[in-house]
Amino acid sequence: MGPEQLIAAALAGRAEWFDLEAGKRVRVRRPSEYETRQLFVRDDGGKVSSIKADLPEVIKHVVDWSGFSEADFTPAGASDPVPFSAELWAIWIEDRREDLFAVANKIIAMILAHEEAKVATAKN
Repeated sequence: MGPEQLIAAALAGRAEWFDLEAGKRVRVRRPSEYETRQLFVRDDGGKVSSIKADLPEVIKHVVDWSGFSEADFTPAGASDPVPFSAELWAIWIEDRREDLFAVANKIIAMILAHEEAKVATAKN
């Protein structure tokens, strides 16, 4: 495999499909361990007390979608599928706080699962 295929495989290994409303789903890519550091919330003693994810992370870490049509973006739109666009995703999600909250929680869950897997691997 060449570098392009290896990069694609590594990134695909960090991504999962996540169902939204009626027939829509998005592919969420877990932030890298480096990016995750910026999402940690620390207490006064410097210990990690929680993880936060919000609109910037939801926009950045959704990398594909399924089930989106022109009608999702304009009343005059057809039911034709729309290829993924990060800019369209940002516009769509900004007006849907329940979906925003759900995807943010998915990102956090993916981070936690990755951390738990690392701990389990280290114990073996």
